[in-house]
Amino acid sequence: MHVNNVFAAESLRYTEDKPNLLVRSDEIADFSEISDYCSKIQENLLYDEDNVFYEKIEEGIEFWEWLYEQKGSGNEDDRRMLMEIFSKQKTAVYLEEDENVRTINCGLGKDSAWVSDGKTYVGRRREILSEIQKPDEYEAFMHSCFLNSCFAPDILQGMKYIEDFSYHTEEITKNLAVLNDKALKLFLQYRNNLKEAERILTSMLLECSDDPNHREHLWFPFTYVEMLDGETVKREKAVLCEPHLKLIRRDSDLRIYFWWCDDKVGKGEKVLVGHIGRHPY
Repeated sequence: MHVNNVFAAESLRYTEDKPNLLVRSDEIADFSEISDYCSKIQENLLYDEDNVFYEKIEEGIEFWEWLYEQKGSGNEDDRRMLMEIFSKQKTAVYLEEDENVRTINCGLGKDSAWVSDGKTYVGRRREILSEIQKPDEYEAFMHSCFLNSCFAPDILQGMKYIEDFSYHTEEITKNLAVLNDKALKLFLQYRNNLKEAERILTSMLLECSDDPNHREHLWFPFTYVEMLDGETVKREKAVLCEPHLKLIRRDSDLRIYFWWCDDKVGKGEKVLVGHIGRHPY
């Protein structure tokens, strides 16, 4: 799956309610979250130079004049931010969508035609993820949707054996999203009472519980890097991922096994997802 992140030039256009970019500073800050996210996943924000730079951003002022000739009303920090964003992105002719390409329109200010901040952008990526029907394509794309998660390198193996995989992608995505967005915060708050953290996850999803009878089967390898004599060295570490989220129904064997965080894998800043699929034993 490939995503074209396309900037909507019309989102710059001034209106009676938004007569210039000076009053849109918050919208610019929100939009910068999208640009930052794209940079983290090494994707570009695409735009049409002819449309973007000649858009009227206030009466008598085009965007290029505001950006490069300091004309019009605006905050200098906002000007530098947008200059940096558009200087490092790519212009392109936008391709038609097909089964392997999706477009996410991005812009300034809330509008049904585009996403305008980091949260709505990530939400759109996760919607796309939920539509993917093949396990290998899902696994390849999911890493870009959950930046606060580390996945075991062989996680695809369990996903391949999920029966009727395409019927469960929405539920899998929902559970991974909650883990990605909530697990670390819950761990930091309830590290001395993880049962309470599990209870809170259960209230958000179907059920979160432990599996003490099968701990020997719930160690999963994760990779991380460390510096050794000035060089980056790849390491592997086995982590016990006993807590699990149950999918479909409480008595099904479709689960997501995880651990809250690890000081080496993800540097203590990410939830670890060891297995997605049937019981690994």
